Amino acid sequence: MARAPILTVSNGPEQDVRIERDLEAAERLGLGSFRPLEPSACRGLVAAEGVRRGHLEEHGLLVDPAALVRGLRDAAIRRGVRVHERTPARAIRPGPSGVEVRTPGGEVRAERAVLALGAYGAALPRIRRFLFTVYASIVVTEPLSEEQWARVGWRGGLGVEDKRTMPHIFRPTPDGRILWGGRDAPYVPGGPDPRFDRIPWAYARLEETFRATFPQLAEVRIEGVVRAHRRHGDRDAPRGVAGRGPGGLRRGLLRPRGRPRPPGGGGRPRPPPRPPRRPVRAPLRDRAAGPAAPRAPPPARGRPSPAHPPGADDTGGGGPAARLLARLLQ
Repeated sequence: MARAPILTVSNGPEQDVRIERDLEAAERLGLGSFRPLEPSACRGLVAAEGVRRGHLEEHGLLVDPAALVRGLRDAAIRRGVRVHERTPARAIRPGPSGVEVRTPGGEVRAERAVLALGAYGAALPRIRRFLFTVYASIVVTEPLSEEQWARVGWRGGLGVEDKRTMPHIFRPTPDGRILWGGRDAPYVPGGPDPRFDRIPWAYARLEETFRATFPQLAEVRIEGVVRAHRRHGDRDAPRGVAGRGPGGLRRGLLRPRGRPRPPGGGGRPRPPPRPPRRPVRAPLRDRAAGPAAPRAPPPARGRPSPAHPPGADDTGGGGPAARLLARLLQ
């Protein structure tokens, strides 16, 4: 964990409104660490193209998620929690005193069970309807020289993100690279699917938007990619790391009778979540105001390739509804 300011920027009129709402909420909550910034002030911190305005959160934190998880595990063990990692749950069912979980080595009984499955909760019918699975991809540059860092004026480990519904995030890494990712990712009906782990057009679009944002780094090479929802750690040549698990958390709580409680903890089932309320033309405004890139060409007819599995298109979804949802999430 490292203390580092967080710069949030706008790339379009609708994002301007979100920046203003952030500042109003910070004022209501008495958060004096939020500071509004004009375009010139934003570019003085990071020389990125297309920035309209922003705000700086001076008391931000950058967290290593793997270290955080290991630390929470160690803290739980110190408090007497028994941890059985890599133990598959073959079945979860209601029992006389709560919940029973069947494993290869025996049964575990408890009053309640928390299903911390993340995006993989889509495998359970009772939870699937509460989830939208959106892949997140990240590209990583080669290490930058001091002269290249000076071109963007980026110092002090400042983290940056924009205010799209599915935002771009960019961070400097400890070894002098730029990590860039987020928005350019497909919607996947039905939960994580290994066929969507490698989608060349998604990484190509990430690189194109990176170069449109930092044209002064045209010669800097992209050396690796990071893929969310991979089941195992992996490396892409020549450099890159594949992450484990989802980018967001979804939780389901089993009641004593064994019936899953919908995410959020309420006793009454909630309807499936809907896409954000945004005008259909809003994604077009976001794209016009921010870095844009052409759509990848449709796949050739015939035998599907891993980049375009059956039911997938260039937005990552299948059918008009999935394509519309993917556009709303961009």
